[in-house]
Amino acid sequence: MATTTGEALRQALSEEMGDYESLTTSAAGLAGGTTLVDASLANLVGGADDDFCINQYVAITSGAADTEIRKISGYASATNTITVNEAFSVQIANGVTYALHRYDPKTKRVAINRAIEQLWPILYLPVRDDWSIIVDDLLTDSSYEKALSGGAFPDWTNSGAGIAVAAETSRVFQAAQSAKITSGAGAAGQIYQEPTVNVHEVIGKTVSFRRWVWASVASVARVRIDWDGTNFANSDYHTADDEWQRLEAQANVPATATRVRAICEVASGSEVAYFDAGGNAGLFIDKIYRYTLPTTLVGAPSHVLMQANLNEPNGAYNPLQRLNLPRRGRHLRILGRGMLTRPATDGATVEVGEPQVRLIVYKALEIFWQMVGSPAGAAMAERQSLLLSSQDAERKFQNLLTQRRGLGTQRLGAMERDGTWHTEENSTSRFLVLDSHE
Repeated sequence: MATTTGEALRQALSEEMGDYESLTTSAAGLAGGTTLVDASLANLVGGADDDFCINQYVAITSGAADTEIRKISGYASATNTITVNEAFSVQIANGVTYALHRYDPKTKRVAINRAIEQLWPILYLPVRDDWSIIVDDLLTDSSYEKALSGGAFPDWTNSGAGIAVAAETSRVFQAAQSAKITSGAGAAGQIYQEPTVNVHEVIGKTVSFRRWVWASVASVARVRIDWDGTNFANSDYHTADDEWQRLEAQANVPATATRVRAICEVASGSEVAYFDAGGNAGLFIDKIYRYTLPTTLVGAPSHVLMQANLNEPNGAYNPLQRLNLPRRGRHLRILGRGMLTRPATDGATVEVGEPQVRLIVYKALEIFWQMVGSPAGAAMAERQSLLLSSQDAERKFQNLLTQRRGLGTQRLGAMERDGTWHTEENSTSRFLVLDSHE
């Protein structure tokens, strides 16, 4: 997939609006970072003009202050020196590249991000999620695909003195990551999750907790269900054949249960084991008909498919249909459209290349002139000129879109839902609802 940096988008927008001068310093500025020196500025000034570039902006594009932006408060034509309102974080050295802008580069970034939002779904990021939803699984992030935060998976809790948890990418059973657990020298290492369950309603029902587990040492890795802190249902230990094994803890919920906690455990002694989801691995009690859709998805899914073979998590997926109803333990594949990345920094990348970049630039140009031409941003006489500039940018955008058919991201084909699923949403989330269940 082609990508473009936020800086490249901003430069393209600046060039389109005639507001971009790329320059290089010719000597070091003051040690405090309040000035930069460039002899080539004399060619832009055209004489002794100490008002040149005041209230414009300088954006550093290399060196230790790369990406920093400052407003210009003064210019000395005799020494070709720019002074800025707020000091840069370091001294601006000789040979540092920078750009001059009449308009605030930060406002240009805002216009670019608004353009990306408004261009959806003409331009979108294809979303494919194979790991968020396992049919009937009570756990969230059951596949350990979220980024670690503070040495723990966000939906899981670490337990045990000396435990170390890592996101493993080279030894996985399904998707991109597994959970690598290293126990402490004197305590078992555990990660656990305790979903919200009305315990009184499930007493007597069968609970099954299954994980795919890899270990090279026997009798150190297992899974457990904790009912109240003292009573447990335990799986067998991994037999240490250097292969993935599916371990299962299963039991009826006892009348004394106060919780249903799923635990992945590695015995004490600085032992190591890996845990993952995959086919038929999760925490199961009853059928579940409503699931939170991935937040990367914008709008409803275009396709919902189900894992064809429990033992092949990376194998075929078939559409949910009346002849292929949701089945416990199978992963669902969600296909749809997400939002392109909106760059918060110059180094951030957007998932587009030419000629789609030009679409973003023209739309951003239209939005930018509207922003600076608002009553708060310009005087009455200037607003009319800026409005015309915005209309001209809008014409360029429409002409490019008309002349280059297929310029947008290729559309996903529609799929017949066959009455097996639909979507719902509230003010914060969107949900996949299964209308049928095997």
